[in-house]
Amino acid sequence: SCKNSKALPIVITESAFDLIVTNGGNACYTNSVAVYWSGGVATSDVQYDHGVAEITYTIEATGLGSTETWNFTPDFTYSQSNISETSVQVVDGSSNSVSPSSGVYTLTGSQTATITVIVDNDNVYDNSSSDAAQNYTATLTLSAVASGTGAVEKDDTNNSDELTVSRPTTTQISFD
Repeated sequence: SCKNSKALPIVITESAFDLIVTNGGNACYTNSVAVYWSGGVATSDVQYDHGVAEITYTIEATGLGSTETWNFTPDFTYSQSNISETSVQVVDGSSNSVSPSSGVYTLTGSQTATITVIVDNDNVYDNSSSDAAQNYTATLTLSAVASGTGAVEKDDTNNSDELTVSRPTTTQISFD
Protein backbone atom coordinates (compact mmCIF):
# COMPACT_ATOMS: atom_id res chain seq x y z
CA SER A 1 0.00 0.00 0.00
CA CYS A 2 1.70 3.13 -1.30
CA LYS A 3 0.78 6.60 -0.17
CA ASN A 4 1.58 9.82 -1.87
CA SER A 5 0.78 12.70 0.44
CA LYS A 6 2.25 16.01 1.29
CA ALA A 7 1.56 18.27 4.23
CA LEU A 8 1.07 21.90 3.31
CA PRO A 9 1.56 24.55 5.95
CA ILE A 10 -1.46 26.76 6.59
CA VAL A 11 -1.00 30.21 8.03
CA ILE A 12 -4.13 31.87 9.33
CA THR A 13 -3.96 35.64 9.31
CA GLU A 14 -6.44 38.19 10.53
CA SER A 15 -8.28 40.09 7.81
CA ALA A 16 -7.16 43.68 7.34
CA PHE A 17 -10.56 44.63 5.85
CA ASP A 18 -12.31 47.29 7.91
CA LEU A 19 -14.98 49.96 7.41
CA ILE A 20 -15.00 53.02 9.66
CA VAL A 21 -18.01 55.38 9.81
CA THR A 22 -17.48 59.01 10.81
CA ASN A 23 -20.14 61.70 10.92
CA GLY A 24 -19.58 64.90 8.95
CA GLY A 25 -20.38 67.10 11.94
CA ASN A 26 -23.62 68.27 13.47
CA ALA A 27 -26.15 69.78 11.08
CA CYS A 28 -28.68 72.58 11.04
CA TYR A 29 -31.94 72.66 9.15
CA THR A 30 -31.54 73.74 5.52
CA ASN A 31 -34.20 76.46 5.38
CA SER A 32 -35.87 78.89 7.75
CA VAL A 33 -38.69 77.68 9.97
CA ALA A 34 -42.10 77.78 8.27
CA VAL A 35 -44.58 79.37 10.65
CA TYR A 36 -48.32 78.82 10.26
CA TRP A 37 -50.92 80.79 12.21
CA SER A 38 -54.54 79.77 12.17
CA GLY A 39 -55.71 83.14 13.49
CA GLY A 40 -56.44 82.01 17.04
CA VAL A 41 -54.63 82.79 20.28
CA ALA A 42 -54.21 79.28 21.72
CA THR A 43 -50.69 77.80 21.96
CA SER A 44 -51.57 75.33 19.21
CA ASP A 45 -52.71 78.09 16.82
CA VAL A 46 -49.11 78.90 15.88
CA GLN A 47 -47.30 75.94 14.34
CA TYR A 48 -43.67 75.54 13.34
CA ASP A 49 -42.43 73.26 10.55
CA HIS A 50 -38.65 72.91 10.50
CA GLY A 51 -38.43 70.94 7.26
CA VAL A 52 -35.29 69.24 5.97
CA ALA A 53 -31.62 68.98 6.94
CA GLU A 54 -28.62 67.72 4.97
CA ILE A 55 -26.42 65.32 6.93
CA THR A 56 -23.19 63.63 5.88
CA TYR A 57 -21.13 60.65 6.91
CA THR A 58 -17.88 59.22 5.57
CA ILE A 59 -16.98 55.56 5.31
CA GLU A 60 -13.32 54.70 5.17
CA ALA A 61 -12.49 51.28 3.75
CA THR A 62 -9.07 49.87 4.59
CA GLY A 63 -7.21 46.61 4.06
CA LEU A 64 -8.44 45.89 0.54
CA GLY A 65 -6.71 45.41 -2.79
CA SER A 66 -7.27 48.02 -5.50
CA THR A 67 -9.71 45.77 -7.41
CA GLU A 68 -11.42 44.16 -4.42
CA THR A 69 -15.06 45.10 -3.94
CA TRP A 70 -16.86 45.82 -0.68
CA ASN A 71 -20.49 46.51 0.06
CA PHE A 72 -22.85 47.71 2.75
CA THR A 73 -26.42 48.72 3.43
CA PRO A 74 -26.93 52.05 5.23
CA ASP A 75 -29.49 51.91 8.05
CA PHE A 76 -30.66 55.22 9.52
CA THR A 77 -32.35 55.73 12.89
CA TYR A 78 -33.54 58.90 14.58
CA SER A 79 -34.22 59.88 18.18
CA GLN A 80 -37.70 61.13 17.19
CA SER A 81 -40.48 59.55 15.17
CA ASN A 82 -41.78 61.00 11.87
CA ILE A 83 -38.29 61.66 10.52
CA SER A 84 -37.30 60.05 7.25
CA GLU A 85 -34.80 60.20 4.40
CA THR A 86 -35.98 61.91 1.21
CA SER A 87 -32.71 61.22 -0.61
CA VAL A 88 -29.54 59.18 0.00
CA GLN A 89 -26.49 59.72 -2.20
CA VAL A 90 -23.27 57.73 -1.98
CA VAL A 91 -20.19 59.11 -3.73
CA ASP A 92 -16.91 57.19 -3.94
CA GLY A 93 -13.42 58.61 -3.44
CA SER A 94 -13.19 59.47 -7.16
CA SER A 95 -16.38 61.59 -6.97
CA ASN A 96 -18.46 58.97 -8.80
CA SER A 97 -22.05 58.50 -7.70
CA VAL A 98 -22.77 54.92 -6.59
CA SER A 99 -26.23 53.46 -7.15
CA PRO A 100 -27.61 50.75 -4.89
CA SER A 101 -28.78 47.33 -5.99
CA SER A 102 -31.65 46.23 -3.73
CA GLY A 103 -30.44 48.76 -1.13
CA VAL A 104 -26.83 47.48 -1.15
CA TYR A 105 -24.01 49.79 -2.25
CA THR A 106 -20.87 48.24 -3.80
CA LEU A 107 -17.53 50.04 -4.11
CA THR A 108 -14.01 48.99 -5.11
CA GLY A 109 -10.67 49.18 -3.29
CA SER A 110 -9.51 50.93 -0.14
CA GLN A 111 -11.03 54.38 -0.32
CA THR A 112 -13.29 56.84 1.45
CA ALA A 113 -16.93 57.18 0.42
CA THR A 114 -19.30 60.00 1.38
CA ILE A 115 -22.98 59.51 2.19
CA THR A 116 -25.15 62.62 1.92
CA VAL A 117 -28.69 62.31 3.23
CA ILE A 118 -31.60 64.75 3.02
CA VAL A 119 -33.72 64.14 6.10
CA ASP A 120 -37.25 65.50 6.55
CA ASN A 121 -38.65 66.19 10.00
CA ASP A 122 -42.40 65.77 9.45
CA ASN A 123 -43.23 66.79 13.02
CA VAL A 124 -45.05 70.09 13.50
CA TYR A 125 -44.42 71.95 16.75
CA ASP A 126 -46.42 74.66 18.51
CA ASN A 127 -45.92 77.08 21.40
CA SER A 128 -46.46 74.30 23.93
CA SER A 129 -43.39 72.47 22.53
CA SER A 130 -40.05 72.85 24.28
CA ASP A 131 -37.51 75.24 22.76
CA ALA A 132 -35.40 72.30 21.60
CA ALA A 133 -38.25 70.00 20.49
CA GLN A 134 -37.06 70.08 16.86
CA ASN A 135 -33.56 68.82 17.72
CA TYR A 136 -32.82 65.15 17.14
CA THR A 137 -30.01 62.63 16.81
CA ALA A 138 -29.43 60.86 13.49
CA THR A 139 -27.51 57.57 13.54
CA LEU A 140 -26.03 55.70 10.57
CA THR A 141 -25.29 52.00 11.07
CA LEU A 142 -23.83 49.85 8.29
CA SER A 143 -25.30 46.38 7.83
CA ALA A 144 -24.67 43.58 5.31
CA VAL A 145 -20.97 44.54 5.29
CA ALA A 146 -18.97 42.21 3.04
CA SER A 147 -15.92 42.08 0.82
CA GLY A 148 -15.91 40.54 -2.64
CA THR A 149 -13.29 37.99 -1.61
CA GLY A 150 -15.19 36.90 1.48
CA ALA A 151 -12.76 38.53 3.91
CA VAL A 152 -14.38 39.05 7.29
CA GLU A 153 -14.36 42.60 8.63
CA LYS A 154 -11.62 43.09 11.21
CA ASP A 155 -13.58 45.39 13.56
CA ASP A 156 -17.32 45.93 13.23
CA THR A 157 -17.56 48.12 16.35
CA ASN A 158 -16.88 51.27 14.28
CA ASN A 159 -19.68 50.75 11.71
CA SER A 160 -21.93 53.35 13.31
CA ASP A 161 -21.84 57.03 14.19
CA GLU A 162 -24.34 59.70 15.12
CA LEU A 163 -24.77 63.44 14.78
CA THR A 164 -27.22 66.05 16.01
CA VAL A 165 -29.61 68.04 13.84
CA SER A 166 -30.64 71.24 15.58
CA ARG A 167 -31.62 74.83 15.15
CA PRO A 168 -30.61 77.72 17.40
CA THR A 169 -33.28 78.28 20.03
CA THR A 170 -35.34 81.38 19.32
CA THR A 171 -38.24 83.15 20.99
CA GLN A 172 -41.69 81.72 20.41
CA ILE A 173 -44.45 83.87 18.93
CA SER A 174 -46.70 85.15 21.69
CA PHE A 175 -49.94 87.07 21.85
CA ASP A 176 -50.26 90.16 24.06
